[in-house]
Amino acid sequence: MRRRTALAGILSLGAPLFAGPSAIAGSSPNRADRAAPFPSAVRAILDLPEDRIDVGLAALTFASVVHPRMDIAAYSARIDQIVRDARTHMQRKPSRNYIDILMALNSYLFDVWGMHYDHSKDARGVQANYFLNGTLDTKKGMCITMPMLYLAVAQRLGLPIAPATAPQHTFLRYMRFMAPPHNIEVTSGGGVITDEGYIKKFSIPMRGVESGAYLRTLKLREYLGVIMIQTALVLHPAGHRREALAYFEKARELDARDVVPLMYLGQYWRQEAHDAYVSGSADLAEAYYQRGLAFQRQAKNLGFALNPLASLPSGGP
Repeated sequence: MRRRTALAGILSLGAPLFAGPSAIAGSSPNRADRAAPFPSAVRAILDLPEDRIDVGLAALTFASVVHPRMDIAAYSARIDQIVRDARTHMQRKPSRNYIDILMALNSYLFDVWGMHYDHSKDARGVQANYFLNGTLDTKKGMCITMPMLYLAVAQRLGLPIAPATAPQHTFLRYMRFMAPPHNIEVTSGGGVITDEGYIKKFSIPMRGVESGAYLRTLKLREYLGVIMIQTALVLHPAGHRREALAYFEKARELDARDVVPLMYLGQYWRQEAHDAYVSGSADLAEAYYQRGLAFQRQAKNLGFALNPLASLPSGGP
C-alpha cells in the first residue's frame, strides 16, 4: 500500500517543480570550478567566521556564480559609495537616539538614492530582483534584495542591524542594548512591524515561532543560507542539479531551523523521483520520493508556513 501511495504521488507531480526567476534569466552559471560543488570564492566566504563576514561581499560573491562576468570589486565599491553618501546625509540630520539614526538612513536610501519595491506584475520572474547586483543596477527589489542591500550598507556604517525572517520574507532588526530589538520593514520604507504584526500578516503558526523557524534574529552565517538559496534556484532549472543540491544542503547546514532549505530539498528529491519514474526506475523513484517527503515533514514539524502573497517555487524568501 505504501509503495502504491508513493507512486501515485510521483505521478501527480507532473511538470518540473522549480520554475522561478531562474528559468527566465539570460545569464549562465559560472562553471570555472566544476570539480567542486562551490567555486573557490564561494568556499572562501563559507569558511569565514561570523565576525569577518561582509554581507555585501558575500551576496555579490554568491551572485557571481550565475553572473560570471560580474565585477565583484566594482559592485562592492558601489556599496562603499552609498555608505559614504549615506554617512554624509546622516550627519546633517539630528541623531538624538537610534530612531533618528534609522530615519536618517531611511531618508537617504529611499528618498535620495531611490531604492523601491518592484510592484510590476512580472516582478517575481525578474532575476535581478533576487540578487544584490540587480538591485544595485535597478534600485528596485523585493523582500530578499531590499533588506540585503539595507543590511550591507548598515553593516559598513557600523550599525547594529541583523536579519530575521517571516514566511518567505526577510526583514531586519536594530539590536538595542538591554532592550527588545526594533524591527525594520525595508519593503515599506524602513517602517516598523511588530512581531505580533508579522504573525498576523503572514499567518505564522505558533509552532514556527517557538521552534525558531520564524522571527528569530539570525547570525550572519545563518543569513548566508538565505542568500545562497537564490543561487540554487538559478542553478537547478539551468540543468546544474547536483550543484543546486549542494547549495540547498549547505543552507540547511548553516541554519538547521530554517524551513526554506528543507522545503526546497523536499521539492528537489520529489523532482528527482518524477524523473526517475519517467525513465523507468520505479524503485529509485520511490526512494527519492520518500526522501523528499522526509525533508518536507521536517519543515512542517518546525512550523513551516507559506507566505500568503507568494508561492514557494516561484521566488525566494
